[in-house]
Amino acid sequence: MRRSDVDILSLLRLFACILVLSHANQTAAICENVTHANDVTFSIISPVDSSLWVGTTSKGLLRLGATGRSFTYSTLTGHLECDSIVSLAFDENGLLWVRDARDVVLTYSTQEGFVQRSELPVLIREALFPTILPEPAEMPVEEHSKPATWPWVLVIVCLIAVICGLLYYILRKREQRPEIKTEALPQPAVKSEVAARPRTLFEVPDFEGKVREIIEKNYTDKDFSVDQIASELGISRVHLSRKLKAISAASPSDMIKARRMEEAARLLRSGEKNMATVAASCGFASSAYFSSAFKAFYGVAPSAFN
Repeated sequence: MRRSDVDILSLLRLFACILVLSHANQTAAICENVTHANDVTFSIISPVDSSLWVGTTSKGLLRLGATGRSFTYSTLTGHLECDSIVSLAFDENGLLWVRDARDVVLTYSTQEGFVQRSELPVLIREALFPTILPEPAEMPVEEHSKPATWPWVLVIVCLIAVICGLLYYILRKREQRPEIKTEALPQPAVKSEVAARPRTLFEVPDFEGKVREIIEKNYTDKDFSVDQIASELGISRVHLSRKLKAISAASPSDMIKARRMEEAARLLRSGEKNMATVAASCGFASSAYFSSAFKAFYGVAPSAFN
């Protein structure tokens, strides 16, 4: 091999090493931005979109998308009621299950947001609660560990005696106070009917129509959620729910689900039999989740719907 060829190979190897080192530094920087200064308790990768979910002890739930875009879900953003995350898990339908420090279990989906759950599948319960504590009746109880209750009873009795003494003293003072005759003051004029009429909490014309217009434009997007509706209207998610409740309208998540189910029924009646196509056209991330949601909504599986 000629010397010129050896020099070219050496330069190519050096250039490849530089590319590998720069890519490693960039990956480390991205991970550091997500986990640095956050006490990470649990992390998991979504089987649906390969995004990274990270639970922390005080910053809530962090999400790093495949494109590098990050999201934060915490009490400050109005998504969670507890910022300490204990464990995470995904079920076979791609639904995220979250357990916080209060042992409250939530599920997250782009359609419904965070929803508290009381019934857990067996596999999810084993994933979120790996250690099972013994029942309280089986735990040994030592007699000397019981706190004495008589000091608290004595304190309560003393407080009741003091309160009764103060009430007796106030009543005696009122009985000894001389009566002062006062002339009857003129009654204030009655306010007009217009001034006395209470103002409604939300006086927004056709607010429900605006919400439905936003849903109609975006319901086919699988990442579309209630947060996007609130963002386009310039209000918070909690404020949006309150305004719809004030006008006796359905919740925004129910509106999104109803519109997607309506479109799915229309496609199935038109002869479309491919569940993946119907699910994608209605904004569902997977055909399995679409089938379960459709059966829960209409009471019949999509394949048997006509």
